[in-house]
Amino acid sequence: MSGRRPIVVRPIVVIGLGNEYRGDDGVGPAVVRALHGRLPPPIRVVEVADDVDLLDVWAGAALAVVVDAVLCTPPIPGRVHRWVVGDGVPAPLGGHGVDVAAALALARVLGRSPERVVVYAIEGARVGTGAGLSAAVRRAVPATARAIASEVISGNAPHREPTQPVDRRAR
Repeated sequence: MSGRRPIVVRPIVVIGLGNEYRGDDGVGPAVVRALHGRLPPPIRVVEVADDVDLLDVWAGAALAVVVDAVLCTPPIPGRVHRWVVGDGVPAPLGGHGVDVAAALALARVLGRSPERVVVYAIEGARVGTGAGLSAAVRRAVPATARAIASEVISGNAPHREPTQPVDRRAR
């Protein structure tokens, strides 16, 4: 035996969280659809409808990027917030039954957590019955997809504690 260790590449997964039949809640899936074909293997692109689904899709990942809608008061629909999740993450991060921070805490207990989680949260105007994104949220999709592609391809997802959300308005 040569004494060399095999190189193990831990996967990166980009997860669009939300339901396209609940208005702006569908922004996560819309962003990951915009990423299909733009990211090289082994980066996976996945859509999930609920936070508990995160436990399966991010298990063992080196990096999980979660894209979700968020409701803020006062709202600025289409504004994009980005932060690295850590133990002191603001909660809740989304409008689902279990927030992303709680899903991560559960994943840690179960031994199914990714090494790092980056959240892109896009402020929505309306979440309720009905398909389709509001105009402001729809305009945020291409810019958010470009930002995520740049981050995961370059490997520049910072290793830092959570900060206040960064305002990245779609242009």
